[in-house]
Amino acid sequence: SAWSWASLSLLVDPEDFLVSVGVIIFSYTSQIFLPPLEGSMENRGHFEAMLGWTHGAACVMKTMFSLLAVLTWGTETSEVITDNLPFNLR
Repeated sequence: SAWSWASLSLLVDPEDFLVSVGVIIFSYTSQIFLPPLEGSMENRGHFEAMLGWTHGAACVMKTMFSLLAVLTWGTETSEVITDNLPFNLR
């Protein structure tokens, strides 16, 4: 099947969007690793910048992965994206 941009709705509720961004960014539970990571940094002054860049990169990559899934399976996309794969690929 071909990708269909027409099947996507571009209407986004701002509140839902902000909740989604929070889920996307923090879904990999990095919080437990942050205190020891900051403590082991040579220059702790770079911690906030590192945090911004890494969480931003994670958000972009996860958003692209999700967009790829929606373009592939459309409205049939499962919440767990790997559930859309054939059984022999899971």
